[in-house]
Amino acid sequence: MRPSSKEGFDGSLPSSHDALLSLPGIGPYTAAAVSSIAFGQASACVDGNIRRVMARQHRMTEPSNKEVQSWADEQLVRQRPGDWNQALMELGATICTPKKPQCHLCPVKSSCLGRETATNYPKAKKTKVKEITLWTCVEFDDAGNPVIHQRKQNGLFGGLWGPQLYEGKKPDKTGDYVFVGIVSHKLSHRAMTVHVFVSTQQSRKRGRNPSDLALSVLDKKIIGLIRESSDGYIPDAKS
Repeated sequence: MRPSSKEGFDGSLPSSHDALLSLPGIGPYTAAAVSSIAFGQASACVDGNIRRVMARQHRMTEPSNKEVQSWADEQLVRQRPGDWNQALMELGATICTPKKPQCHLCPVKSSCLGRETATNYPKAKKTKVKEITLWTCVEFDDAGNPVIHQRKQNGLFGGLWGPQLYEGKKPDKTGDYVFVGIVSHKLSHRAMTVHVFVSTQQSRKRGRNPSDLALSVLDKKIIGLIRESSDGYIPDAKS
C-alpha cells in the first residue's frame, strides 16, 4: 500500500514492512511484528529474546544486529511468519531465559552449540545512560490547543509531534512565561529531565489538538502537566 496523500494511507494501516516503517514512531521490530502477525507478510522479527536464542545456537558472545537479523531471516517459516515470530520470541521469554534457561525443555536443543554453558551467551550489554536536561516553553492558542510541531524523521522522537525542546541552558525567550514543573522520562540510552514553562499570553500562532496527532509519551506528559498546573493561563481545550 502506498500513501495516497501527504496525510497518510486513507486512514488504513499499511500492511507492508517498508510502508509501516514510514509511519511516525514505528521501528524495525514493530514493523516486522505487525506486518507478519497481522498481515502474514514474510518479515522476521528481532528482539532481545530472539537475539539470545540466536547467540546460544551459535555460541556467540556479541552477535551484531546484522548477524541476528540475517539469522532470523534464514530461520523464518515463510508460510506462517506471524506464528513463527511469536513462537521464537516465546521460546526466548519462557525457556531460553537469561539466567535460568530450561535447556532440557528446549525443542531446538539438539542444534544449540551453547547449551552446556548457555548463560555465557550472549554477553550482557552495558547500557550507558546519558542524562539530558531539556527546557520547553509552550504557547497555547485561543482554543486551548498547544503550539506544537512535527519533528524531523531522523531525530529524537522522529516524525512525532510535540513542543520545541531545548537542550542544556534555558533558552532566551521573549514574552511572559511561568514555570509549571519538571517532567522526567527515561529511554534505553537517555534519562531526560524537562523543565516546563507555559506562556501566560495567548499565542497568535495556530495550535493543534494533540488528540488528533501522534505524540511521544514524553510530550503527552508535558502537555498533561501544563493542563493540570496552569489553570487560568490557558483557555479550556476544545478536545
